[in-house]
Amino acid sequence: MIGIECKWECPSCENILKTQSPFWTKDFRKKVKEPSKCDCGRKGNFSLLGFDRCDFEIVPKGYKIVEDT
Repeated sequence: MIGIECKWECPSCENILKTQSPFWTKDFRKKVKEPSKCDCGRKGNFSLLGFDRCDFEIVPKGYKIVEDT
């Protein structure tokens, strides 16, 4: 599935944070989430710098993602 990767800037420390969401449609537009916390401790009110397309995979509920070792 095609998704979007949003880039956010923390106004306190200027750190760049990234989030991924399914591709924007009228249904998914409200589901794009701002990062919850920055490494500096700030919570919320981050500035959206922009977004790019990315690959986004939806994992069915109940499944675990296991990394290959």
